[in-house]
Amino acid sequence: NLDGSSVEDLVTGVADPRSIALDISGGKMYWVDNSADKIQRANLDGSSVEDLITTGLTTPVSIALDVLSDQILTVGTDGTVDVSGYFRDPDNDQLTYTAMSSDENIATVSTMGSVITISPVSSGSVTITVTGSDGQASVQQAFKVIATGKIYWTDRGRDKIQRADVDGSNIEDLVSRPTLMNPVDIALDISGGKMYWVDEHTDKIQRSNLDGSNVEDLITTGLDLPTGIALDHSAGKMYWTDRGTDKIQRADLDGSNIEDLITTGLATPSGIALDTVGGKMYWVDDGTNKIQRANIELVQGETTRTIEDLITTGLTTPVDLSLDHSAGKMYWTDRGTNKIQRANIELAQGETTRTIEDLVSVTDPRGIALDISGGKMYWVDNSADKIQRANLDGSSVEDLITTGLTTPVSIALDF
Repeated sequence: NLDGSSVEDLVTGVADPRSIALDISGGKMYWVDNSADKIQRANLDGSSVEDLITTGLTTPVSIALDVLSDQILTVGTDGTVDVSGYFRDPDNDQLTYTAMSSDENIATVSTMGSVITISPVSSGSVTITVTGSDGQASVQQAFKVIATGKIYWTDRGRDKIQRADVDGSNIEDLVSRPTLMNPVDIALDISGGKMYWVDEHTDKIQRSNLDGSNVEDLITTGLDLPTGIALDHSAGKMYWTDRGTDKIQRADLDGSNIEDLITTGLATPSGIALDTVGGKMYWVDDGTNKIQRANIELVQGETTRTIEDLITTGLTTPVDLSLDHSAGKMYWTDRGTNKIQRANIELAQGETTRTIEDLVSVTDPRGIALDISGGKMYWVDNSADKIQRANLDGSSVEDLITTGLTTPVSIALDF
């Protein structure tokens, strides 16, 4: 195990093993034997040892593999792999390629020459096996595809956290009463396999596994109407707004080491988003009807963080926001104007105020999440009890979930 426990002997009788390399998808490990002048391989459990190269070597030391790498793809977005560089024919004959998916309910494959196209259709994991043939003999390589594509949301009327496939199908209840009383915002740690949320009724921050199991109380004291939550996975920190204490705070992902970040200048802070690369945190305040930001860390010589006003006019009751770092845009929902809007994060040259774009008119927009690579934005409509999406410019609005919801509040994507 990664903590050093449960040591297993895999292969014995190797004269002088040196470097090792793993082909996880193929289920093999490869190594060099420095004294026997060999390259060998076996299954990952040490079975089926094979000699691969036994002549022409003199004290081999290290080894590396050029194998097809695993892919992480988003449902609805195809991926392509040119496999020509991974197969060689000793006679330089032209090769033809075929590919097969272990589960076409998760991802389908097609070939055009040496290019393999993978089309994820639902969340899950599959193995893609590629065969190269010269008409007389063939060889195979395999790689794994992880297809992500779940929408997660909180429903304050039903006191539930739920999720569904990206097209709105396969709705699952993850966490419900009595664990939840008024779940407001949610954030996902996909690599850590966790989801985090704030509960305004119990004044708690909690987390669980992505399937809703193993619920943990992280922070249970000192909160008064926690509203928005955001995660910095790389630093192991969670950030939240509290509209009862009018604070922005952070802590380690396990709830320890709580810090006050912003304690003055706030009225009713709500949605929060992070730009960890730029070192900024952004939030909406529906008490002042502003979008603001501040440095995540204190600048040398400062004792308090300087708040910067970004949008100060044109807002009525902003609720949530999300950032498109690559395009330099911020998106937000406003349940007072019943709109989803966006503006540049930074002022354009010569501007003194940011130009606001109206994107979509919505009955009661609350949480918003962006799929930048897919060119989509997703939101919940608290009054119409819907989850919808559209292109990032507001065109092509689609209803994804229109039944079974009662005052949905927030939304998060695992892709």
